[in-house]
Amino acid sequence: MKRLLYIALLLSTSLYAQEQKNDSLLNRTVVVEQEYSPLIEDATKINVLPQVEAPSVENRPVEYSMEVMATKQFPYEQMNNYTATEQQPTAKPGYFRLGAGNYGKLDIYGNYLFNLSDNDKLNIQADLNGHNGAYKQYDSSHKWDSYFYRTRAGVEYAHAFNKVTLQAGGHFGLSNFNHLTYTLYETQIKERQRFTSGDVQVGIKSNNTSEKYQYDIHTALLLYQRAHEPIKPIKETIIRTNANFYTSLPENNSIVGLNIQINNNFIRRYTFKKTKKYTYSTIDFNPYYQVQSDDWQLKLGAIAALGTKFDEEFYLAPDFCFDYTKSKSSSLYIKLTGGRRINDLRHLETIAPYTQIEAPFKSGFEQLNAAAGYKIGSNIGFYMHLFGGYQMLKNEVVPTFVKPYEDDPFRYYYKRWEFVQCNLSNFYIGTDLAYHYKQLLGIEASIMYRNWETNNSIKKLNGHYFLLPKISANVAFLLNPIHDLQCEVGYQYIGYVLDDTPTIPNQYANLYVKADYTLFNGIGIYARLNNLLGNTNQQYVGYFAEKANFMGGVTIQF
Repeated sequence: MKRLLYIALLLSTSLYAQEQKNDSLLNRTVVVEQEYSPLIEDATKINVLPQVEAPSVENRPVEYSMEVMATKQFPYEQMNNYTATEQQPTAKPGYFRLGAGNYGKLDIYGNYLFNLSDNDKLNIQADLNGHNGAYKQYDSSHKWDSYFYRTRAGVEYAHAFNKVTLQAGGHFGLSNFNHLTYTLYETQIKERQRFTSGDVQVGIKSNNTSEKYQYDIHTALLLYQRAHEPIKPIKETIIRTNANFYTSLPENNSIVGLNIQINNNFIRRYTFKKTKKYTYSTIDFNPYYQVQSDDWQLKLGAIAALGTKFDEEFYLAPDFCFDYTKSKSSSLYIKLTGGRRINDLRHLETIAPYTQIEAPFKSGFEQLNAAAGYKIGSNIGFYMHLFGGYQMLKNEVVPTFVKPYEDDPFRYYYKRWEFVQCNLSNFYIGTDLAYHYKQLLGIEASIMYRNWETNNSIKKLNGHYFLLPKISANVAFLLNPIHDLQCEVGYQYIGYVLDDTPTIPNQYANLYVKADYTLFNGIGIYARLNNLLGNTNQQYVGYFAEKANFMGGVTIQF
């Protein structure tokens, strides 16, 4: 288990691990999802709502959930590629996956962890995924030859000294795609769009828990370029430093610490006549105090965010959490959190890559996210999580649909999206439910409702229609008829807040079936069918996705 966690932490170019303590309430699994996530993660909080953890509630092996792109983007981004669940008592250092499907779908992924010595680890990862097919857009008479491929590669190294672990790495990314041929920018963007990213990172982390003072410091140079915006490129360079210092107070089982994040941003926007430069810095402080006993945990802290020049703002937010374990099978919690949401080019790509950017955006800030919830589990495989809360967002970047004027002679070709920065707030309520019977079958379901409000100034913008998630629901039926076969049938639904725009769907609906089968040790096959009902969905805002589609392939662990 320790080896697995060490591997998952090291594979942060494409994997992230969430470890939760084994307790009598629930047997939580280690979930490893494929995602392009460097050592220095973006400070962007893409989730509009707090992540809702829905672990399984019975003893079973470590579970691997490998997504080509996790669905944690806001408002919602859906990549209909491989999703598989594999069970294995111990993790192997090598992994390879190759899959294909209709609409020219391709899914290639490889990863290997070299255990050079007891103190040296080297991880290499690369993946390519995307599609190349004809999609129907807006009306049944028009088909668009959509082309979109993402390439990611990375290498990371870690060496453990007696008291300090040294970490270093570098990553490369390329998104290559084309726009609709009849958009507003038809004459300006004839070549394929390219988003190129890269980073070099180095960090040190204390590894001797007997020392009184602990620390974790990482610095990264992040590079990013968009080739056509809409005619000339825009380049972004960020020097990002994350530091966490803390010390334990053994007399009352508590910790006092300070988190610091510093961003130095350099953006160049090329135009016909000149080059416009944006240079600014942000720094965030998060002092905190944590204490716990046998049946409760408490965190008291605050977040102070400062900016200079272009991003000159000052914000404060709480960092409070209280968790009370009522019994061995239930717990109550209250959270008051917030923090900076950096609207860099990487973040904007996850929201809507096809949207044009005329100028950079200021940082957003979550002024308050107040949540309360109740969790209950049982030894018979039942789990329930009820939660609700209120959220306030400042300078949030939201994609909006721009509706043309009725007398505009080009109104039929003026179907475009653009980013708008505004203040938002929402009340939300939801629940997660799960039941698993041994390792044979199970059902998992969740539903969430959000009531959105925007500031008055943005409501007065003529012709802008927001795409905000209002209702989201998921249900999945799991079946493992034999040890080597895992099957799942599920339905995903998201209803958006969207006004009278008939060419844009106001919901996302996906009925899917997937299966994974282990042929023999280390080798398996997988298959997934998506959108079996043939609904009109958006893969990205403003761009429709394929109808019924499939993906299948082979996986090898070695």
